[in-house]
Amino acid sequence: MAMHNDEIKKIVGELDLHRVQKKLASARYGPVPVALGDLFACGCYFIQQGRTELGFKLCRTALSVYGVEPGAIERIMSRLEGSEAEFSLLLNPHLEIPGWLFDHGEDYNY
Repeated sequence: MAMHNDEIKKIVGELDLHRVQKKLASARYGPVPVALGDLFACGCYFIQQGRTELGFKLCRTALSVYGVEPGAIERIMSRLEGSEAEFSLLLNPHLEIPGWLFDHGEDYNY
């Protein structure tokens, strides 16, 4: 299910991907960045399930807290529908979150 940088570049654009990755690198790893990744992944799930207003709200919130510029957020949001499972990994959530949300066949009891 992992999305490679080349695939994300095709969907999001190289400059926007670079900006998001730069924000992620500056945030490093910890409970808040991971929680934002979890929030974004859950937003992707709600979009896939047809609860688009709620899903986009969660995704925008996560990207905004990271400080991603509004134009880049809108470009990401405009390309998210139809690729929700792949995008759910964009902000580095706990690995079991996208796995559980998008692939119930796996056992993610850690």
